[in-house]
Amino acid sequence: MNKFIFFLSGLDEPVTEKHSAWSNPLPVSRHDGVNPDKSPVTYGDYFTAAEFFLSENHFQRLISSIDEQSRMPIFQENIENVSIFLEKHGEFYHPSKIRVLTQNHHWEFVLNVAVSKAGLNCISSEFELLRKLRKELPWQFIPAVYEKGDVKPAGGKANFRMFLGQWFSGFNEFHIHSAGCEEAYCIEVWDQKQGNCFLSEKQGYELYRQTALIQTCYHNTGTFEQIHPWHHAAGDFVVKIENGRMQVKLITVRGYHALICNNANDLDSKLDALTFFLMDLSIKNRLDRFRGVGDIAWADDIYLLATIDGFFKGLQQKIQRNIISQQLVDDFVNHLNGMTPSQTDAFFGNIISAWPQQAPELPIIKDRIGAHAFFFEFFTKQFLAKHFAN
Repeated sequence: MNKFIFFLSGLDEPVTEKHSAWSNPLPVSRHDGVNPDKSPVTYGDYFTAAEFFLSENHFQRLISSIDEQSRMPIFQENIENVSIFLEKHGEFYHPSKIRVLTQNHHWEFVLNVAVSKAGLNCISSEFELLRKLRKELPWQFIPAVYEKGDVKPAGGKANFRMFLGQWFSGFNEFHIHSAGCEEAYCIEVWDQKQGNCFLSEKQGYELYRQTALIQTCYHNTGTFEQIHPWHHAAGDFVVKIENGRMQVKLITVRGYHALICNNANDLDSKLDALTFFLMDLSIKNRLDRFRGVGDIAWADDIYLLATIDGFFKGLQQKIQRNIISQQLVDDFVNHLNGMTPSQTDAFFGNIISAWPQQAPELPIIKDRIGAHAFFFEFFTKQFLAKHFAN
């Protein structure tokens, strides 16, 4: 008896071998068309590989993941069915939501599947990074990961590499939307169950504050390592709004390394590295694509203040967990207060010079960096005067 049922996101009708989509090629990404390869990977290839991965060795990967997630031992005969919902197509992965049903319980996982060269090159390292950061740091803003492996179904056209991880239930992608507000861009949450909705400015502020907090929590002030790359346009962050409370998670860690080269570990080096991190974050947190797939979007000035707010909230969390000292934060506050406008401009200039020159967002950044630097200094001094006054 086949326990697997396949779905395309947003559709209620299961996809079988007789379905029109079964033989269609997978899109390369959310932006591009189909794979230009002579023998493109099809939806059928994808679902067949996912089924093989999950059912291999008497469903051992699923059974192990359920045990790790919920400490509930189950056996193959307990599994009634496994639903695979192909959610979206990215440059690196084609993620699916996996729903495992037994008589009395159900569990949900994410299955990240790589088939492109870019995805195959990074998926193993991402699995290890997620595991490392979950183990070494006290936060749970990123998903737990459970099982990984390679699959090449008999007669298949491609190699697949995939891993099972934690599914953030109730969390949704969000993007800047160019319509819906008269004076400012709106932030739209893609909620497939309740329907898409727009955030208020207060909610948008909290959203950007939390994304900055998360990035700051994972920044290492000793080694200067940080999560990079990441993009709002790729849907790397997701949000859940429930009973008036907002939660934000980061669903991917494609890289974790230092963006600046400095072998020294003295106070001045740490302060310069924190300055670089905050200024770089202040730019990246404003970048998106309209509705996730359109032109480059630039978030409103109020969300720059939210980024500064979230950065310092992140530092406070690290103080509370004895990861950094209060003295370091006090020294950094004095460092920022002592910076002149010309020094701020020079710092931003260095960041722009180091930016990948072929990056599609670079012209937008260059066009707006002057105003951005002005408001960065204004908001920073305003925030520090309010929260760090002697």
